Amino acid sequence: PICVGTLNSYSVPLLPGSYYSTTLTNTGALASLTGATFNSNIATVNAGPISGSFILKFTYYDSTKRCGGIATKTINVKSKFSITAPAGTICDKDNTSICANGNANWTVDSLGITIATGTGICFPLSSLFPGIYNISATPTSPTSYCNSSSSVNINILPNPKLTTSLQLKDTFCAND
Repeated sequence: PICVGTLNSYSVPLLPGSYYSTTLTNTGALASLTGATFNSNIATVNAGPISGSFILKFTYYDSTKRCGGIATKTINVKSKFSITAPAGTICDKDNTSICANGNANWTVDSLGITIATGTGICFPLSSLFPGIYNISATPTSPTSYCNSSSSVNINILPNPKLTTSLQLKDTFCAND
């Protein structure tokens, strides 16, 4: 499969003296041909913005040999599996998660060592200590997507330390 929104090239063998014509039939995807569609053995297809499929057809004809043919290919367009990290700074023990656009098997690595795993749409970051992590996810339904995994690096910072020259009380009360 190919991913939604990508440009992809397809070709048939270049036969000297042949004329070519390319057509595309959408069967769910909103794909479109870009570039030359006549007299070229190469077709570039914009996969379009939604999942589905299309049929690419090359018609070729050699007028000197008085023969030709048709080559067709059905191409599936699928969504890209992706994960989204929280925006902004992530601090130690923040109640936040990293999420995918579908159920996933999660792996958290630090310095090449797997330190945590999980399954679900989101993975909680609150159990991680300060440090730099590579978080990867593989979809539990891999045939639903055009790619097999997604990953991101995150940096969890230590919580800031409050320093003051004032003497602090153990309790805070109104009007203090």
